[in-house]
Amino acid sequence: MSGVDTWFLDRRTFLKVAGTTGAAVLGGSAVALGASRPSGSRTAAVGDALVADPAIDALAGALDYDTAAVFRFVSGEIRYEPYAGILRGASGTLLARAGNSADQAMLLAALLDASLVSYRFAMGPIDSATAAALMSSAVVDRATANEATLAALLGLGPGGRPVVPTSTAVPGRDPDSVSRDDAFVSLARDQLVGTVSLLVSSLEDAGLAVPGSFTSLPVSERQEHAWVQASLGTDWVDLDPSTPGATIGDSFGIASSPLDELPADHRHRVEFRVVAETLVGDATRTDTILTVKRDVYALAGQTIAFVNVQPDGLKGIGVQIAAGPQGRTSYQPCLAVGDDVVVGSQPIGFGGTGGPLDDPSTTLLLDGEALAQWVEVTMLSPDRDPVIVRRAVFDRLGPAARAARSDPRSVVQPADLVDLVDGERPDFLPAMTTHVLTVNGGVVGGESLGRLLTPTDDLGRMVAAVHAFHLARETAAQVLAVPLGVRPFLDAPNVTSLTTVVEAGQDAGIVLRPILDIWHRSYAVLPLADAAAGLPPAITAGVLGHLAERIVFGDLDTSPQRLLSTRTPSVGAVFDVASAQGIGIRVLSGAGASSRLPIGSDAQARLEAALAEGWIAIVPERPILVGEDERTGWWLVDRMTGRTVDEMDDGRGAELGEDIVIKIGAFEARISFHRLGWCVFAIALLDAGLLDVAVGAYAASEGGALGVLGGLLGGVGGGAASFAGFMLATGACG
Repeated sequence: MSGVDTWFLDRRTFLKVAGTTGAAVLGGSAVALGASRPSGSRTAAVGDALVADPAIDALAGALDYDTAAVFRFVSGEIRYEPYAGILRGASGTLLARAGNSADQAMLLAALLDASLVSYRFAMGPIDSATAAALMSSAVVDRATANEATLAALLGLGPGGRPVVPTSTAVPGRDPDSVSRDDAFVSLARDQLVGTVSLLVSSLEDAGLAVPGSFTSLPVSERQEHAWVQASLGTDWVDLDPSTPGATIGDSFGIASSPLDELPADHRHRVEFRVVAETLVGDATRTDTILTVKRDVYALAGQTIAFVNVQPDGLKGIGVQIAAGPQGRTSYQPCLAVGDDVVVGSQPIGFGGTGGPLDDPSTTLLLDGEALAQWVEVTMLSPDRDPVIVRRAVFDRLGPAARAARSDPRSVVQPADLVDLVDGERPDFLPAMTTHVLTVNGGVVGGESLGRLLTPTDDLGRMVAAVHAFHLARETAAQVLAVPLGVRPFLDAPNVTSLTTVVEAGQDAGIVLRPILDIWHRSYAVLPLADAAAGLPPAITAGVLGHLAERIVFGDLDTSPQRLLSTRTPSVGAVFDVASAQGIGIRVLSGAGASSRLPIGSDAQARLEAALAEGWIAIVPERPILVGEDERTGWWLVDRMTGRTVDEMDDGRGAELGEDIVIKIGAFEARISFHRLGWCVFAIALLDAGLLDVAVGAYAASEGGALGVLGGLLGGVGGGAASFAGFMLATGACG
């Protein structure tokens, strides 16, 4: 890292100086931050995974702080799921109602800690019989899978009652709403089966084997099985809740030396980086100017927000800003993680021309000027190589020119700077792109879900939009995939963002493009005891994640007119339009395979990068036309595991159906356009009554969990589809 050290600020201090851009994105309190650890508490002493959680304290109290009752709860109510490492921590395991041996041990330890029972950890290998018993316990029937998911989403406590905000009403469901939900679920199921079948047939037609199978027990779970030992009387007694039928004192692994905490290298971690590319002479230089690393379990329910802020105000509180180019405009990158705001080590700057007050004859590119900026997220999981996902905030050079090592001064145009506010420095609109991210390793449910779906500020509304995707994914998995004999669950960090791109519009206006973007997804897949899998499990799980994105956007209407109404359709929409227009499908494998596709150079560079990494790509043989733009996208399938992801030609996800155009006005109007952007894209889960429908259906239904989950899925789709009309009718964003 070049420049000065990274600065860490609390949110309140930051908001005093950040200005309108920062205040709009990072303002207000985060949605579900949880309590801070009390200084000197035992939870602080045994590692960050045991963060004080009121829900765990309340549960320990409900179990009378009794060691035997605590053990029975974790053993009987927390399902075993086979994945490697500490992913969910104590709180996330309780919310998900499921975890591997390490996460179950973390939850058991947290409950014992709340009960003032001394404990320690143990790790060691298990034999083949125990390993087989673990995997057998993870395979359940369809009814059990659906009831377990419903319990996780509604946060059913030991008494079996839903845990929801006390103000939530419990309405009944009228027959018309049930009928609409059934029709929506049927449409979604057709999309899932149709897309998976298309991918399978494309691979088979190309003479390629269809990869993928169900998840097996990870090596680390077999060799480093984790459990807890509690101090009972004068003895340390084994408590292993992950093995079926276990009782207090059972020991299934061969323990090594006792551990005060589980090893740090067993934790799933996520590293955020902001990277800048600058002009130096006739070449470029790349610097990492901001880095933040966190454990995944510590990010559950947290809000991560990236924004570039003009740095003048930061100097007023003593934040040392490294020297940047002597341009007209500069920005300081900032990343908010929960209540903390991290300020980057150096600014990015622009000279250039453009805007109503500029002299068009000035075309100088300044030495040190920013050519590109990226936000990178690196997934660090204990059982696999690091996975790096990069999104451009702006890129004036482009992937193709960069790969060709072109002279940047011959390619890059001067920055087009726009005067948004009289008397202030002009803005480079692409640098105003913002990301609001969430990181999940399990299910968010119960009171946490209630808080997320009932936001009280603009940032909360943005986060609610992202969590609508996670809710759609969980319910779609049970309603759509489970009947097909496939049960997906998260086995590594899953990262999703609400990205807002700011562009110049007509008549001195600006255009906000809200985009739901899936940065990284990772699923494990288990079979069902009473349903044979009719589709390849790993491909089904990958398509299901994309289907959740389409559900949130109301993108299941497959008519070409509807699908072409967005500038950035989803990959599924691209394939739907290609099918309607008779465009064939190509299967590509190996470096250079995309050279004959009639696609843009930047899109080809992205596709070639994936092929070089060993992915199989399934792509329309020519782009579709969206307005005046040619757009394409592709499915990527891992040839060994069958892991399946979608990618658009610009590297981003799908966007909201209509752009939001705001006129440039005075200073107050600038705040307004930021607030309006967040408001318009907040998915109307409250309008849809999603949580109310779920609770009401649970209370009234005699058909079990499947009907309730179907109502949840229909509610997400209905809320997204009706959102634009709702906002216009109510004037809520006026």
